[in-house]
Parts: sequence; C-alpha cells; structure tokens
Amino acid sequence: MPIIAPEPRPEKTLPAIREALSHPRDREGFDWGLPAAVEEARAVGDWKSMEDFTHRWWIIACDSMQHGVSVAIAENPTDIGLTCMDRAWPAVS
Repeated sequence: MPIIAPEPRPEKTLPAIREALSHPRDREGFDWGLPAAVEEARAVGDWKSMEDFTHRWWIIACDSMQHGVSVAIAENPTDIGLTCMDRAWPAVS
C-alpha cells in the first residue's frame, strides 16, 4: 500500500524534494546521500537504490513541509534512535 502524505507535499522529483527540505541538516543529508545513491546504482547496474533514496527523502520532505522542520533520518537513523515498529528507518518503506 502506498504511503499517502497529507497536503502539502512535494512532487516526487529530486529537485522538488530538496527544495521542500526546510532544515539545513536535512539538505546536507540529502546532498551527501544523493551522489552515494547514484554511485551505488551505477556500480550494481540497478536503479532500485535511487528509487529507495527518492522515496525515503520524499517522506522526509513531506514531514518537513507539514511541520516546518524535520530531522535528517534517511542516513544514519540509528545514531538518533529513530525506529518504526522496532525496525531501523531503512527497513521501513
């Protein structure tokens, strides 16, 4: 079942997602993770990691638009103890 975020929400494109990130830490995490996701996709010849990256950051951007600020959780979520149903963030999507 797809996740339906409440309005407002950004388009599910990388430029729209980055623009929607309101906290500098979120933008830094996005900017750091994007080249890594592209490199991984190129190395394995499968763009699923890019789809996963885009989806994770879209969720964060939706939250950022709803609350005006978010926490960079797509990268290193266990460093700040974020889990969902006893699973670390990357396992939830």
